[in-house]
Amino acid sequence: MLNRWLRSLSVRVWVTSVAALAVSLAVLAAVVAYAFNHFPEQMLGRHEQIENAVKIATGVKFDASGRPVSIRLPDETAWLFEVMPAEFKYRVLDAQGNVLLSSDSAEHDTP
Repeated sequence: MLNRWLRSLSVRVWVTSVAALAVSLAVLAAVVAYAFNHFPEQMLGRHEQIENAVKIATGVKFDASGRPVSIRLPDETAWLFEVMPAEFKYRVLDAQGNVLLSSDSAEHDTP
């Protein structure tokens, strides 16, 4: 009975499809592991964080004495800080680490 079952075409097709699925998942896992190991900044969103930091740094406006007084952000970036204040925060610090400017949600938080 077992011999007849093993020679069945449906069993062979089923075993082949399970083996192909296992191989496909293993290849996919290897590609993802390779990508995370060799390109961690791109995979973890570090590139976007750096872009946002540059936008904030370029948007700082100074008064006549050279102290930062406000930040003008592009609408797309400003929208992120308004819509998701718990996830997106910024602070502008001086050389001693004192907060000069911050987003509304970062004013009372600790680092």
